[in-house]
Amino acid sequence: MLKKTKTKFTIISIATIALAGAASVIFIMKKDETTSRITFIDIDQAPVQASVLPLRNHDVIYVKCIFESAGVLHNKTEKHGISNVVASILFKRINNMSTEETSEKFVELGIRDLSINSSKDDFEISFYVPRDRIREAFKFINSAFVHPTFSDGDLESIKERIPTILDPETASPYQLMTQKMLEMLYANSNYGLNPAGFSQAIASITAEDVQNFIKEKLTRKNLKILFAGDIFDLDAHQYLQTLLADIPDGEPNEVVFVPSKTSLQKSEHITKKNMRDIVGIVHGIRLEQLSDIEKTAFIIISNAIFGDKNSDFDEGLSNAKIACKFHTQYLERSFSDTFLLFAYVNKQDFDNYMKYFDAKIDEYSSGKIIEKFKNIQEYLIKTANNGFYNLSDIDEQMKNAYLPFDKVTAEDLSKVMKMMFNKSAIKTVTCSSDER
Repeated sequence: MLKKTKTKFTIISIATIALAGAASVIFIMKKDETTSRITFIDIDQAPVQASVLPLRNHDVIYVKCIFESAGVLHNKTEKHGISNVVASILFKRINNMSTEETSEKFVELGIRDLSINSSKDDFEISFYVPRDRIREAFKFINSAFVHPTFSDGDLESIKERIPTILDPETASPYQLMTQKMLEMLYANSNYGLNPAGFSQAIASITAEDVQNFIKEKLTRKNLKILFAGDIFDLDAHQYLQTLLADIPDGEPNEVVFVPSKTSLQKSEHITKKNMRDIVGIVHGIRLEQLSDIEKTAFIIISNAIFGDKNSDFDEGLSNAKIACKFHTQYLERSFSDTFLLFAYVNKQDFDNYMKYFDAKIDEYSSGKIIEKFKNIQEYLIKTANNGFYNLSDIDEQMKNAYLPFDKVTAEDLSKVMKMMFNKSAIKTVTCSSDER
């Protein structure tokens, strides 16, 4: 039964929502009709944090469920990888249907783009569903949590499919370099482990382990939900009763985190055959739990330096006549964030690239190019002020829309650049067909 909630109104940044007390209703204003309402809902005395982002004239609703600390990074060593097994099996068969019948039912209900991400801190499920089918869809999805049905054959097949060891022969340079980099940055920590899991641990997982994980980890007290679309919070309350029916309250998930140290080694090399004349390079650094201002400054800097073909890093490569493809990746995690810069260069350009990178690190850490960031900052301010008008890439919109782009100063940018381009803390992994 839905119980009446006490309300408290305040203006708050999206990044600080987790600090708000239970039973609050928080309004975050954008433009005239674009409001994100964060509501703590008490259903059968089990608090669930649900956020509603109303977007008018949308017949499809976006739903995202986040079970905190249920991702593989918080699996215990003896079951490391069970989150990924559950992610693969949870919606395979529902209500004793065959896998084909279950898939057909998803199509019939209009549930599309179902995505499960279990490889980080949290266990995330997202999908789109027509507004007029949402109640029926939620009832169907609820059955996967309350009455999970899968065969022993399903489980064994999934356990065999989950890769637990990166084979240099078949894994991509990106996969090999990323794993080696994380091992260097987070030595002896679950943040440095293979996010797929351990072979021996996965082999030992039983049907009972899967059932217990669903019952004990995917519970109300660990759940945060986002609705986006033409939906009001009252509708969300009613839909949640269907989605959460008979799902146990549970206890807060245990955070399995081993304090991590960074390897003293500055660089590592991986030998991989058949790379021909290409060398893969990744530079990585830890950025420990950035504040809102620091995270916003990081986004401005990343866009200005690495964002596109007109970015500073790319322009410098062209001027230096270094043939290079590059991209960046930001791993945002609960206890420590990671910034990675991947580059792929011709073997003959490797030494020139490394000299170029070294010179750029000195330039960036000095803050000499901060004046070039003004246009990027103004663009991001304008984009953030546009509000929400569609459901495409809604997660990214939600993440960036409330960051204080207009509050970032030159001092903030300089501080974060010193963090990002701290030469003594940057690690490097290379991958090529020779042993170097």
